[in-house]
Amino acid sequence: MKHAWVAVVMLAGCGDAVGELSPRGSLDCYSFGGCALATGSEVIADAIADTDVPEGATVDELEVSPAGLIDATILPDRSGVELQALVAGVGHIHAVLLFGPSTLRFDSDFRVADIASSSIAPSNYPAALTATPDHVAMFAGSAIGLTMTYREANGAPMLGHGLENWATTGGTLVAAFADAPFADAPLFRTLQVADTSVVVTANDAQLAIDVRPAQSTATLGLGTDHVIADGSAIAVSDNARFDLIAMTSDHVPVLGASPVGPAQVTVDDPNVVTFEVLDQEIQATTHVPGTTALHVSFDGVVSTFQLTVQ
Repeated sequence: MKHAWVAVVMLAGCGDAVGELSPRGSLDCYSFGGCALATGSEVIADAIADTDVPEGATVDELEVSPAGLIDATILPDRSGVELQALVAGVGHIHAVLLFGPSTLRFDSDFRVADIASSSIAPSNYPAALTATPDHVAMFAGSAIGLTMTYREANGAPMLGHGLENWATTGGTLVAAFADAPFADAPLFRTLQVADTSVVVTANDAQLAIDVRPAQSTATLGLGTDHVIADGSAIAVSDNARFDLIAMTSDHVPVLGASPVGPAQVTVDDPNVVTFEVLDQEIQATTHVPGTTALHVSFDGVVSTFQLTVQ
């Protein structure tokens, strides 16, 4: 979300490179202009020289104003900066980055705000299930990714980590994205469950998770921006992706891999379109215009969808 009060100016010292301090954010936050820093949290921002592709730079100078809003230090290897958000308010970051022979200037306003709410959600929760869950189900023996999100009073996501204190009453939590430069790793965990239900907590948020046995699926649909039911007609474009939506008889979506095995897909006429299964998604590759039927089998349930390729 963009804030009207934010002005970001990034000037290259020479050539076409543009200097940036890019915060390692949640799945929703990619810039200081887009999200506020959460009071009491830590933010790591990487020095980037954006030419044709983003490349690593080093930090030569760093200034933050006004004093007392955040503590800011250059990382020991000078690949970025560490910011400690102290109190709510508006400030400015100025940095000089080095990229080969180029000197790049970065300037950005930033904002520190108090956390209004915290939530834990599956990292790949199907977009068709639009409500943010506080209660989900998983197949016994499966694993899913979890994401911690801090939000302001207006619902906007925030930058920062360090307040999580991840814990679970059952299952096993494992660090995720520890070696991924794009992610703020403390905000992510992988949860492995056995055969008993669990509760995961972090900060003041919690997520209750029912564990269901194999063949708990009552209905199977596909998800885009809404749930597509068995028997529906679908217009398919090339590279279209669909989430598999496994629902129990009490209308609870079940996440993770079924003990029965991965989804299987077949089409009546593979000359029209073919599909590849990617974890809990299927991706289409179209070949020629036409109509055919797609059959999806998962966790003991088979659903059929009528397809049209224009």
